[in-house]
Amino acid sequence: MYIDGTNLVGYKIKKSKTTEEKKAYIDTLLMVYDQRIANFGNEGKVLGRKGTDMLKYMSDQPELVFNTLEKSVQLGEDKSEAGALASYMTAAVLMERAKKIDAAKVVEIFDQVSNIIATNITKYQGSKTQEYYIKSQESVDGTASPYLSCEILVEMANKNYEQNKSDAKWMEKTADLLDRKGCTDAPIFFTIAKELHSNNPS
Repeated sequence: MYIDGTNLVGYKIKKSKTTEEKKAYIDTLLMVYDQRIANFGNEGKVLGRKGTDMLKYMSDQPELVFNTLEKSVQLGEDKSEAGALASYMTAAVLMERAKKIDAAKVVEIFDQVSNIIATNITKYQGSKTQEYYIKSQESVDGTASPYLSCEILVEMANKNYEQNKSDAKWMEKTADLLDRKGCTDAPIFFTIAKELHSNNPS
């Protein structure tokens, strides 16, 4: 009832003749997701699908969309679906444009989402599911690309280095991101890499 219900209500939204009718069916769609969670659980996965539909129909309310998808990924972690991860990245960009979060948060979410996708690309090697995650990463890369120039990444690394230089996880993630985006000629990359090596030679 709930799995097919979202498709049925989605069809009614598509065929709506007035704004009021469409809004009523969107409310119904969200209710279907909420009822599915109430009766069958699996909250992380269902919130991911709910958030993706919210992004489609409610992009003018980015905070609601973002909060739903953020909770989905927090609950689902590495089990988050490919579509939900791509939607989460898009919602983050909408939030930054609305000045609800800063560019640093967008980059942080990009890194988080990319790590989850990479885990699943490896996990589902050679399967149809792997293709979904590969397409999701392509979407994520395209959505986040304006925030991933060396100029922005280096500026953020410089700005946040002092307060995070004792945080090994931040140091590793920042060095990895700078490396992946070809920003290794920046002095801050050398500073971080040198610090990492002195603490954990490899």
